[in-house]
Amino acid sequence: MAGAGSAARRLLQPCSPRGSAEVPEKHLAPLGKEREAAKAGEEQQSEELLKQTAAERQKIVWEWQELRGFLEEQEQRLLSRLEELERDIVQRRDEGVCSLSREISLLRERGGDEGAAAAEPTAAGQAVIAMIVCSIYIGASEP
Repeated sequence: MAGAGSAARRLLQPCSPRGSAEVPEKHLAPLGKEREAAKAGEEQQSEELLKQTAAERQKIVWEWQELRGFLEEQEQRLLSRLEELERDIVQRRDEGVCSLSREISLLRERGGDEGAAAAEPTAAGQAVIAMIVCSIYIGASEP
């Protein structure tokens, strides 16, 4: 029984502080290196993803600036075209009014009554009046 008691005594003996510390450090050292390597890998991947998102953000901003510039150019071109059309419309309207005034003057001159002609201005006077009316009308319609 002496053999059994000595084995039991060995089990009951306290472990030396040095021996117990060496065992965990020996097993933890590779785990710490793995953890540091994993952490460095995650940081590198995170930095790469941040660079990619920054590049994508810059690309989107640039594309929208280009699109805004294109749309502003189109807006200016269309507004210029509208102004041009407005000027043409006003000019044709004014020309039509003046033309009608001249035609009325000519018709009065040709087909006017002999008696009514004395009370009305002469053809030359009517033409002058028509021109004055046209110039006043055109001047009032200018922007």
